[in-house]
Amino acid sequence: MSILSRFTATVLMVLITLTITPSTSQAKNSCNGLAQSSCSSQSTCTWVSGYTTKKGTQVDSYCRKKRGNSEKAHEKKAKKAREKAEEKADKEADKADKKADKEADKADKKADKEADKADKKADKEADKADKKAQKEAKKNKKKADKKSQKNK
Repeated sequence: MSILSRFTATVLMVLITLTITPSTSQAKNSCNGLAQSSCSSQSTCTWVSGYTTKKGTQVDSYCRKKRGNSEKAHEKKAKKAREKAEEKADKEADKADKKADKEADKADKKADKEADKADKKADKEADKADKKAQKEAKKNKKKADKKSQKNK
């Protein structure tokens, strides 16, 4: 196949594709081009009566999609609901975190209190042992002094 015929075939395919597929605005608006009776029977469509603009242009009656029925509106509502649910979950998680922190602080205080109590007890026992050792040292010194005086 020559380059020219490939190019021609590609252009033809693009043209056929563009002709067959509806434009995005037509694909999104299922109410476009409906007659009044068909339009009124559709829950997503509304009939707009003809009117004249300020400039004097005559506009014919037509069918259009109702406001608020778009996918964007539904997506927006869903997004808002998701955000609200996430916010609620975040608040609940924060609340649970605060409760856990409070309980951890309480446990830390209790552990600190018990550690202080154990330290005081150990200090008391150490003081008692020091006093006993001092007493023993005094006693030994007296014995040594007596012994040294006897030897003189």
